[in-house]
Amino acid sequence: MAGCWGTKSQIEILKSIGDKWLSNDDGSPRTVLDEDGKQKRVEPFCIGNSSGINGGAMRPHSSHRDGTGADLNQSDSNPICNTLAFRSVFDRNQTDELCELLINGGMERIIFNCHYIIKRRERVQEMVSHHHHIHCDGPGLTRGPMRQLRFTSCGGCNIWGEGKCPDEIYKVFHRGEWVEYDNTTTNYAPGDSRGRGAVRLFEGSDLNALTKAEWEEMNDNNTE
Repeated sequence: MAGCWGTKSQIEILKSIGDKWLSNDDGSPRTVLDEDGKQKRVEPFCIGNSSGINGGAMRPHSSHRDGTGADLNQSDSNPICNTLAFRSVFDRNQTDELCELLINGGMERIIFNCHYIIKRRERVQEMVSHHHHIHCDGPGLTRGPMRQLRFTSCGGCNIWGEGKCPDEIYKVFHRGEWVEYDNTTTNYAPGDSRGRGAVRLFEGSDLNALTKAEWEEMNDNNTE
């Protein structure tokens, strides 16, 4: 229990989100689409590392110091952190819906390495070693930038490159030209806080990382 302490507001938010996650407002079970396009009941998430009782450094984390951060982890039956054991591309629907609940519930920052979700949710960002769990920061965060850094990634995704995810990164603009995306490299965005495959989402107001469909649309527009 050494790393399971949090501020009162953080614990209350997580408890409220946990209740809302499993059931809709009318009391019916929450469902999302599965790989066959059918409604599937969502799985519970489990809360992992938070903070020490007196705060301070908690190795190997660079955050988790002030009771405002918590990790949401995956169990064998839980597809929330979908890039570790990707059952299907539609598991991202559960992850995306949970991120929406976390944001609407008061979380100020979410760290999770999935290009699809980072593009959809402005408070979600990439950081090294967050391809297999969600980190969320609640009110009162005192460490780390609160502005959206807008890095994205498909690093660590078990189905990247297999044609199963239409929203995976296909091309990135790097050193003045468009190149094929490599989800194992650290050359796009070097630095200790950036993971493999990390790349800036935007260059100015333009997307810096494109899906295959976005790449084809851009080329079609350029040839018209």
